Amino acid sequence: MLTETLREILRPHWTKFHPRSALRCMPAIALAILVGSITGHAEWGIMAASGAVSVGFGSYQELGGSRTAPMLYATLGMCISSWIGTLAGQSITATIAATALWGFLYVTISALGPGHQWIALQSVIWMIISTAYPAPGLHALTRGAFVLAGGLLQLICVRFFWWAERRHTPVMGRATPTGACADNHVSDVLKPKSCLFLYALRAALTLGLAAGLYRALKIPNGYWIPMTAAIVLRADMRQSITRGFARMTGTILGTVLATIAASLLRPGPLALSILILIFVWFAYALLWVNYAIFVVPLTAYVVSLLALAGLPEPFVIHHRLLNTLLGGLISLMLHLIFFGWERTRLSRRHSTAEPLTP
Repeated sequence: MLTETLREILRPHWTKFHPRSALRCMPAIALAILVGSITGHAEWGIMAASGAVSVGFGSYQELGGSRTAPMLYATLGMCISSWIGTLAGQSITATIAATALWGFLYVTISALGPGHQWIALQSVIWMIISTAYPAPGLHALTRGAFVLAGGLLQLICVRFFWWAERRHTPVMGRATPTGACADNHVSDVLKPKSCLFLYALRAALTLGLAAGLYRALKIPNGYWIPMTAAIVLRADMRQSITRGFARMTGTILGTVLATIAASLLRPGPLALSILILIFVWFAYALLWVNYAIFVVPLTAYVVSLLALAGLPEPFVIHHRLLNTLLGGLISLMLHLIFFGWERTRLSRRHSTAEPLTP
């Protein structure tokens, strides 16, 4: 199993390298950063650019035959989740409850198909991020509003390039669901003995625990812990291990890349903006080549983005590495704990089922 896992983590699929598709997603990000810088509201530009980056990955998705729907629904889901997360972040109890609920809903929605799963994951990620930036009343709408603006800008830009080029970005999210719960339907989440319910329960407990941990210990940039746990969470053991180690491997290499860039270039705001665009382009282009390789520029992009927002780059690199490793380990540990319990319950269900007669 270890050998197969390592092969899967390291095996690249260069036929899925799409540099041209990645270019279509860049203008919206560059425009958001530029407008924020020109108007003297760099933080607003960064929030809009972050929304645009997330929605850009939706250009590789399809939902019900529509290429626009994944980007539009993700934009709306991210916006609403940001509003709720910002409000919930004022209380550790509300943070844990909201994060756990979003984890349960993420698994439930994922049962509808790959496109739905991607949309739900973006919503979970932005819920978790926003809990780290709490605000009361109408102030809670700010982050979500700029995420919404960035997402819609990305959708418009991508659609324009599709129209101008008369060709679409190839769909890469059509993979048939695999794993322990592949045969479950969304309604099975209401059945306590079903694989999907157990998976959703594990997701809720894992994300709730990870969110409570970072809030209780006041870990700097600790929202990366539940966010990583959500990203690596999978229905069965092998997929979770593969995803977890790929994420951690890519993060380690990404922090090394960011450290080298910071040491050699000592970038100012302009250089950081250029680095962000370079790293994001590589992330888009490498998205389906290999997950661990994709995480390398993604990590470097996040570090550069937060450095542009004013956070000291060495601390961001340190926090990103430690919190990502911690989130991955928490997810894998809880999977190991629940795996035996889930397997026992499922095996009992199958053993008591009436055998088929020829």
